[in-house]
Amino acid sequence: MRRLVSQDRLRLENASQVLDVLGINHARTADARITRTVAALAASPGAAHSLEDLARSAGLSPSRYLHLFKSSTGVTLRRYRLWMRIGAAVRSLSRGSNLTEAALEAGFASSSHFSTTYRAMFGASPSELLRSGVVFRKPAPASDERV
Repeated sequence: MRRLVSQDRLRLENASQVLDVLGINHARTADARITRTVAALAASPGAAHSLEDLARSAGLSPSRYLHLFKSSTGVTLRRYRLWMRIGAAVRSLSRGSNLTEAALEAGFASSSHFSTTYRAMFGASPSELLRSGVVFRKPAPASDERV
């Protein structure tokens, strides 16, 4: 018998996969409140998720939320948000957007903010990535059903 997997479950699984790719140790004791907000950040990296809103949705004070986020994920909220935005920008580039469109769509304040952040993380600019002739492969479609 087949059953549909809920969107929330898919988001949580995707968030877990993102943490794996980023090398973030999410095998720590994961707090469900943090896992939910990680899924929200992964689902819409370009949105303006304020610390206050994230903390409120988790039922925590902002300072407690930051502490729990770091202890649950191994990285700071700021670093995690940047990773999510870089990933969103690169996906946008792979769909044919120019650097400015990709940066703004991903939630960066400007294309120079994206370029500076990308260079700090990878040691090269995103335009160098594009000039290198890299070929983006289309990911396999995700299945909404499980057997």
